Amino acid sequence: MAERSSRVIDLETAAGLVRDGDTLGLSGFVLMHEPLALIRALIRRGVKDLTVVSLGGGVGLDMLVGAGCVRKVVTTYFALQHYAPIAPMYRRAMARKELTFWECDFQHWHCAMKAAGWNMPYLLTKQGVGTDLPLYNKDLKLVEVNGEQWIAVPPIPIDVAFLHASQADPYGNVIYNGSVLGERIIARATRRAIVCSCEELIPNKQINKEPRVVTLAGLVAADYVVHIPYGAHPEEGQGYYMHDSEHVKEYVAAAEATRTGQDPGAFQRYLERYVYGPATHEAYLEAIGGPAKLLKLKQSML
Repeated sequence: MAERSSRVIDLETAAGLVRDGDTLGLSGFVLMHEPLALIRALIRRGVKDLTVVSLGGGVGLDMLVGAGCVRKVVTTYFALQHYAPIAPMYRRAMARKELTFWECDFQHWHCAMKAAGWNMPYLLTKQGVGTDLPLYNKDLKLVEVNGEQWIAVPPIPIDVAFLHASQADPYGNVIYNGSVLGERIIARATRRAIVCSCEELIPNKQINKEPRVVTLAGLVAADYVVHIPYGAHPEEGQGYYMHDSEHVKEYVAAAEATRTGQDPGAFQRYLERYVYGPATHEAYLEAIGGPAKLLKLKQSML
């Protein structure tokens, strides 16, 4: 039997899989396991005109918007919890009419992903019937079937998915040791490449021991794996570290200063310090506080 080929690649190679104009799927929800290391690498490449699909946008998606990489956002919620009731760079881009927002509720988002994964022309839902959603989102069509009103939700196929998980083996089998949010249906909706960064790279025999806890495998295994501990920072890596409240506050302060015009260069300086400046992920971890900060974040999970 031929030996399987490893799917492990480095951060910059992974970022190079995304092209201008692609539809990019992101894992996570608000301040939980967005693939921030992959996002920072993508910003460094200067990719443009992305449509980004996320269950709930957080620091990572907001950073992509602020860096000028995004033209359209498909999400149900876009805020940074109590740190920012509306994500600041998203708020700025919408006010300046630089961004298109695909207005939807959770059910519409899930229907769009499932329709893409199942190769369906649309899925029907009762969610939103009797509301103004079809007025604000022309893709959500009000239809009548057997005398009943439904909303027809079209598919949104994804070109490349960037996911961040707890563990993966070299062959793309992936485990989440916490909440699984939209990751599985994002993977099913992906056409070209599923890329998964992970906190731990584990041997395949560990996957075989507990197959019931494997989240992505088989037809929806990751096509590429990037081993990148603390790859969700400053967000939470479930079971590994809490979100970095001090860093999130620093991010929001810089973004808000630019949004309000109080300090127009603040967000760019943030990018220079934490995105463009560090030559490697290890250098980034030093820039955010090094081993002392990482230990503090890990201990906060206890």
